[in-house]
Amino acid sequence: MGVPRRIVMLDDDDQLLQLARRALTPPEFELLSFHDARDALMHLHELRPELIVCDVAMPAMDGPSFFRVVKRSEVLRNVPFIFLSGLESEKEILALLEEGADDFVSKPFPILRLVGKIRATLRLAERFAGAEQRQYTLEGEVGSAGAIPLLKFCEDFKLTGRLGVDSTGRRFWAEFLGGELLRCGVEPEENGADALDALLAVTQGSYRIEQQPMDAAALKALESRVGAARAEGGVVVAREGPPPLPGGRLSMVEVEGGKLQIQTEGENRPNFTVTTVVVRDGQVIRRIESSWQHSLHEANELELAKSQIDDQHERVMAGLREGRPERPAGAPAPEGVDLPLLAWALSFLAEQALAHLGVAPTVTLLKRTRRRLSAQKPVLLHFQVADNGRVTPETPSPERLPPEAVATVAEWAVAFLGEAAAAVPRMRGLRVRSVTRMIERDLEKAGFYAAFDAAAAGIAAPR
Repeated sequence: MGVPRRIVMLDDDDQLLQLARRALTPPEFELLSFHDARDALMHLHELRPELIVCDVAMPAMDGPSFFRVVKRSEVLRNVPFIFLSGLESEKEILALLEEGADDFVSKPFPILRLVGKIRATLRLAERFAGAEQRQYTLEGEVGSAGAIPLLKFCEDFKLTGRLGVDSTGRRFWAEFLGGELLRCGVEPEENGADALDALLAVTQGSYRIEQQPMDAAALKALESRVGAARAEGGVVVAREGPPPLPGGRLSMVEVEGGKLQIQTEGENRPNFTVTTVVVRDGQVIRRIESSWQHSLHEANELELAKSQIDDQHERVMAGLREGRPERPAGAPAPEGVDLPLLAWALSFLAEQALAHLGVAPTVTLLKRTRRRLSAQKPVLLHFQVADNGRVTPETPSPERLPPEAVATVAEWAVAFLGEAAAAVPRMRGLRVRSVTRMIERDLEKAGFYAAFDAAAAGIAAPR
């Protein structure tokens, strides 16, 4: 029959506990009994019971108080719970069941009835656990596109859990929280090797995606990442129908004497989508969109939706300010090439890759190509790649780079787009001028497009 099912029972009635010990015996059961709820609390985490049976009326700490303490424990909160009592009030019984108790046995009762209730509750818990396992586990073979589609899937579906890949005698893993990559590793390890970079190089093997229900601690961490405040006391007021869409944002940014208008709004179509448009002289020159996997339909999602609108609006604003520093009127143009301008060009290209590859692969390809080229062209060390895929000037760095840096950055752009296209063929049709239209005039003046075409032709030419 296997390992006995461990049952913890609390009651101040010695006779009842003695009857239970005779009925709940190995090999099917292992019973551990307590007279005092406080004593039981000191041992529960160590005992790890599979089911708890508890009397309602006990000295020192009653059953409902004990139950509430147990349900606050991350380790014990899912343990099935059966109450015993001589309560006759249907209202009191329903109140306990609504708080999360799994069953209720009225005293007095034949001991075999309790045994039957325990078996039935354990069977039901097993079915739920089996269904949860089937729902939250996905297995298969790594396709010809490698690990990038797997990482993109984990990001798109807001995975909280773990991706594992077995390939050529090595095991790779990546942990996610709400679709954001937290950690990545490989066994056995290689000195100096980047685990995520190695995972992206995998072209065969098997994978397993394990999703975990987001517990309170994980949910709190995710909400803090997107800047959403919890409702006071965790209470959310229910409303009939979908909540109203949160308000949008409208801002103006001055760029070298010109003005850009930035407008961000959310809408259901049918998924909840946040759209930011950048307008110059009444013409839309850039559009950024991000989307959830479903529409906004719960009141408790309203704060998260508003936070997503604010976060995207502020990111675009920050990019405009960082990428185009203002120059005082009448001041002579400085020597060299504007470093933030080149960083912004790479950021625009990376933003296109994000939609096809996902954040983690995009960041890894940017870092990989930069690292490879910087060995011979150290000017690239003046750039850094942020965790969200943005390319920014390294701190500290000069504001201007020598003119020859343009060709180096263009080579980096070609190398990055080449690796992105190798992973996702749809990236091959990317039109660089269109993507960088917002700063096309300045990039043209700096010679970036000519350098890009030359670098691309050099890679394509036969050797």
